Amino acid sequence: MGVHGAMLDTLQRMHGKITMRLRLSGMLGDPFSADMGVKQGDPLSPLLFGLFIDRCQQFLTSQCPGIGVNITKDMLACVLLYADDLVLLAKDAPGLQALLDTLHIFCQANHLTVNTTKSVAVTFHGVCPKAKHASVQYAGMPLPVQDKFTYLGIPFSTSTPNPIHDMRHGHYTKANAAMHALLQRCREVGIHNVRLRYNLFRSLVATVLAYGCEVWSVYELARIATQESAWGMGSKLLGENVHKTFLRDTLQVPKSACIVLMMSEVGAAPMMHGWAKQMAGWWNRMVARRDGDMVKEALRDSMDIACGRIDGVHASKVQQCWASALRAFLGAVGADCSALSPIPPSALEAMHKSWQQFAWADSTNEIDQGIALRQVQASTGFKRATYRAWFCQEVPEQGAGWLRFLNTRKQIKTMAAFRLGTHELGVNAMRFGPNKAERKQRVCKCCDKNVVDDERHVFECAEFATLRAQHPLLPSLPLATDPDATMRTAMDMDADGKRWRALADYLIKHMTKRQQLLAAIVDGI
Repeated sequence: MGVHGAMLDTLQRMHGKITMRLRLSGMLGDPFSADMGVKQGDPLSPLLFGLFIDRCQQFLTSQCPGIGVNITKDMLACVLLYADDLVLLAKDAPGLQALLDTLHIFCQANHLTVNTTKSVAVTFHGVCPKAKHASVQYAGMPLPVQDKFTYLGIPFSTSTPNPIHDMRHGHYTKANAAMHALLQRCREVGIHNVRLRYNLFRSLVATVLAYGCEVWSVYELARIATQESAWGMGSKLLGENVHKTFLRDTLQVPKSACIVLMMSEVGAAPMMHGWAKQMAGWWNRMVARRDGDMVKEALRDSMDIACGRIDGVHASKVQQCWASALRAFLGAVGADCSALSPIPPSALEAMHKSWQQFAWADSTNEIDQGIALRQVQASTGFKRATYRAWFCQEVPEQGAGWLRFLNTRKQIKTMAAFRLGTHELGVNAMRFGPNKAERKQRVCKCCDKNVVDDERHVFECAEFATLRAQHPLLPSLPLATDPDATMRTAMDMDADGKRWRALADYLIKHMTKRQQLLAAIVDGI
């Protein structure tokens, strides 16, 4: 292998005497010698083990020629290896038994053991009817025959009508549990900062949900082609339900809060977009492999089936196959799958822009025409129009500036409600209930200006002038030829933490005093 001299001597000394200790309930046990295997946690260990176990595949292939399953028309595979997880593949029971016997010989020669308590035989009897009743053994010990098993977190089954569906639900269940555990832990240790929480979500929850999405997400991604998934915001998308629940809890907004505004506020996109990026990265790695590579040739055969270039495959089977769903997604983002061409970054950027156009489609027409927000007549999408006109004309990738600086629950709840339109101001509170009124009639009851009680009026209402004067860091809103632009500029404080905290504190006091004034008015009546 080319390793000799001082390098080989160093490696031998590193692994000549390995001592370990166990930690239990915070207590370290006595040291003991580890005479087998490689060092736990050593970055060199995976490479050393890989170089060692690589001989297993060579030995099985040389000792069992012709045994395996067809990955392509001309290529057989008899073993799958990932670290110390091993899967043997054969078309029939005698072939599998031959592989097991050969593996036993290899393990004896190299002082390895197979954990037979975790080993099973799975029969895909749709290919071989007799395989359902076959029996195999390892080193004289019979292996149980099952109809499903899990390899690297991906379930394989012969009895489930839709294993991909089960896989998606399994990942959703795990991600949902991880999300609630994260929220609980954040409450316990007092983590309320939105930016920190969302970074934890992306690391600890989104990764659980996205695991294996190269296999199972193609059916979700294919729906982009027909917009059935609403570009990743559909209520039937389990992954987005986890995302939505986390954002609502973190921002402390009600279920009525607009998911588009919540995602824009934290600089997020639907979970499906992350899966699309992951799938595109996988596709580009596969098509970059050399011609003749088994994985690339298997992908080529799958796409040939999806494109109808393989004779003898029924049309219904073509529509149901994994590659057909992958082809639909690739077509939706403008990639050419027929020639195994790489997906350019511009394709995913175009997908993201299309989602933004879809998400904001019914909320920006009048705003884009230069009509002032208070003059907008449309009711559909008005909260989104308010957000774009006054708070965030261009959605930032990192989210709103206040996310980094507010750390108390009350500050965060008040700021999020103010910006996302879930506050108690008249423009929102009088949409429903006994005081329901047309938007232009939802005027402020604390002053006599007969002005709509909206977010801008918070900085204009004469009844709160004294309170505003006590907060010199508040954004100033002088009369201007373009009030919307003035409001938007005032709300764009970027990294000015003092001003964001001052605004949050003012909003808390404003809302408290407003409730007192309204209560006094009611009592006076």
